[in-house]
Amino acid sequence: MHRLIFYELDKIWRKRSFILSICVLMIINLFLLWYINTPELKGTTEENYIDELYEEQQKVAGYKEYLRSVQESKDNLSSISIFKKQGQNDYAARNIEKSAKDYSGLSGKNIRWMPSKSLKISMESVWTDLLLILSVLLFSGNLIFAEKDKKLFYITRSTKNGRLQSGIAKIAALFVHCTIITILFYGMNLIYAEITIGFGDLTADIQSVAIYMESNLQISILEYIIYSVLTKGFVFFATGTVIMAFCIFADRIVTAFLLYGISYIAYLTIPAVEKWSVFKYINLIGILETQKLYGSYLNFNIGGYPVSRLVLTRSIIIDLAISGITLSILLFVYG
Repeated sequence: MHRLIFYELDKIWRKRSFILSICVLMIINLFLLWYINTPELKGTTEENYIDELYEEQQKVAGYKEYLRSVQESKDNLSSISIFKKQGQNDYAARNIEKSAKDYSGLSGKNIRWMPSKSLKISMESVWTDLLLILSVLLFSGNLIFAEKDKKLFYITRSTKNGRLQSGIAKIAALFVHCTIITILFYGMNLIYAEITIGFGDLTADIQSVAIYMESNLQISILEYIIYSVLTKGFVFFATGTVIMAFCIFADRIVTAFLLYGISYIAYLTIPAVEKWSVFKYINLIGILETQKLYGSYLNFNIGGYPVSRLVLTRSIIIDLAISGITLSILLFVYG
């Protein structure tokens, strides 16, 4: 099987047109990093920049007070009798209780302030995600349509075992591609940020970065980077399996763009604070914001009960991958 997986990868990666396309996407990504962020850095006066750093440092310095306020909210809730009688079934009361429990394991002992700009530039690039989506579309499309165009698609599917093994190999090749290409692109972002701005102590807790101070996870900045990048890679794989199913079923890859188009519209139009805000964050665009999964804290109101965004999004990603893999194999074997 591993030889078949390598064959599926090799026949795409060795194509000059595909290599050229990936190189062009990487150059565009690097250019956008420079074009978008250089004017911002040059336009920031020394005095304003110092003020910004001072505000971040003060915010992080008050982290222990922030943790104390979360627990005090729970204590105040418990001390008010009206909440005891009527508020226990209320979402707000449950959310306060859950927040206090989620933050209870944090102490702030490994907090060493680090400026947020380098992480923000490298880990929150919408353009990088868009270019990676294009790379997944290119890989998935070439994986299926190249064989369709040359009539090889029907030869590889001539026997039952051939169809199944070929389908599994294609899915495994897609997983390898998504993982490697995501590491490659975000590695480029991190190197650019290190050269232009620089990082601090990556072994410090993620709460050392002001914009990620609300995270309730006991992870370091380095672990945050690793988890975010690997999760993005798996998200691209999960969506890629659905795209692969579209490619097997359809004659043109254009139909796959509908998935992202609908998700993007939902992400833009659904308010962030309404009851239905869950659908803003669990669609294909929302789940790509992995930096917010590990760098922020958010609960959804599901039937009056608070459900962690991290837990729900992970479940959605896994379900999407399982659905895409199942659909792709069924279409490849029986379609």
